[in-house]
Amino acid sequence: MPELPEAERNRELCEKHCKGKKLLRVAFIDKEGKEYRARDAPHGKVIEPPLLSEWKRRIVGRTFVAAHRRAKVIYWEFSGNRGRYSPCFSFGMTGSLHVQGEAALDYKEFSVDADQYPPRHARLIFEFSQGVNIAYMCVRGFARVRLQENPLEALPISEYAPDPIHNMPSLDELYERTVSKGRAIKVVLLEQKERKGIVCGLGNWLCDDILNHAGIHPEAKCASLSREQTDRLHTAIVHIVSTAIACESDATRFPKHWLFHLRWNKHPTKQDLITVDGKTVSRKTVGQRTTYFVPKNLIAKGKACPRSVECTSKKMMKKELGDHRGKDGKQKGIDEMKVAELKELLRSHSLPVHGRKADLLKRLKSVETVTVKVKEENTAAAAASARETIRSRRAKNPSAGVKRKRRAAKSVAAIKIEMAPRRSLRRKTRSSKR
Repeated sequence: MPELPEAERNRELCEKHCKGKKLLRVAFIDKEGKEYRARDAPHGKVIEPPLLSEWKRRIVGRTFVAAHRRAKVIYWEFSGNRGRYSPCFSFGMTGSLHVQGEAALDYKEFSVDADQYPPRHARLIFEFSQGVNIAYMCVRGFARVRLQENPLEALPISEYAPDPIHNMPSLDELYERTVSKGRAIKVVLLEQKERKGIVCGLGNWLCDDILNHAGIHPEAKCASLSREQTDRLHTAIVHIVSTAIACESDATRFPKHWLFHLRWNKHPTKQDLITVDGKTVSRKTVGQRTTYFVPKNLIAKGKACPRSVECTSKKMMKKELGDHRGKDGKQKGIDEMKVAELKELLRSHSLPVHGRKADLLKRLKSVETVTVKVKEENTAAAAASARETIRSRRAKNPSAGVKRKRRAAKSVAAIKIEMAPRRSLRRKTRSSKR
């Protein structure tokens, strides 16, 4: 179903085809796929306001400027002096946008019928200049499209937690926001609102892959997480979400070790729940949602991460990236690689491979810079938090070590006293037998 990566893909679709074009007409579509000419919208609460005259008066005749996204919601920006009214699209469980003449977006739970226009289950169509037509469709009726004066200040966007792409919290902020919650980490990650969650836009499968990469159990209480665990969580959120967006929400391009590929069989066998590196996947219900996790990937508190966030093992990393070496046997630098090698490296990171060599190099160097920066931040933050913990414990109870030694000495003395009469009794029984 549509989550943050799918919403971002819909946003890019709108911006690519509609930017700079004038909106000529808006029409409501009934359940039979025909244009609805009555006064009210035929789909209940899907369209707000339900009056077609309001939509025409507010946005028809204006020029499309940009499409924006917050969490799983996108909204359009128009030019003109007739207020700041914009259509705001939330996709629910089965909502999507479709451009006439373009390939339909692919989803696991439902499909968009691109053989006809408007497609089945279309609710609203927008006609732009230069022959660009966009249909808003919803299969089950849980999606919403609202005409709002300022979407950022209206519901639901005004209540959302920070977006993991636009304003991801820092390492310190994420730690404070996480440990202040008392529920399981999977439940908190699924929350979208500021007062209940830590970031917005994460759905069920995203949370499972994020926690698997961070090595955190889905049922772990937020208040019990250490600073090292929240730092790994921060890195995993950024990596999983950005990779899914770079793959354009195409499941065939997702990394093979993601749990995403194992969750779509409703009645899986044991063989269906085996990862590419041979580990067993467990299923559990957490927060009323089916949850997938790998027990062997969980990292105990205080222990170092046994694998990189980007890949499940060093061997798999070498296999995916390849061993790029020159004639002298030394490792090649990025600048020395050929275009084919650069493209192979970009594909392993699930990044686009179009453009000239300079564009490919720029893309790769940006990925390396981000990875090194995150690792340095994590290492420094973990060392500082460990030092601070030791200092605080010593300050609270400076004589803890001395008291522990005294207790141990007392317990040993008590054991000796208790054992003394038993030894004398044994000697008496031996002498009587003789």
